[in-house]
Amino acid sequence: STEIAILTSKQNRYARDSEALNTNIITWSEALANPSTIQYVDRESGHLVTTTSSKQRKALEVQLEESRTAYAIVSDSISAIRSEDQ
Repeated sequence: STEIAILTSKQNRYARDSEALNTNIITWSEALANPSTIQYVDRESGHLVTTTSSKQRKALEVQLEESRTAYAIVSDSISAIRSEDQ
């Protein structure tokens, strides 16, 4: 029936979204675990300083949290569709 086709289509779309979001979560988690470094020469001492960017880390943390939230929403939507299907 048309209703079943619509539910199946929604479920497939949510499954694709879920996979993409899961990939994003893995990517952001790995990026946070292995932060890139920034090097610069300190003006006063003339020494090369290696550090990580707190601004970059915060941006990655925000992206990770947004992906986790979206993943939870998609997972809930998949569960809801499965409940309707039964």
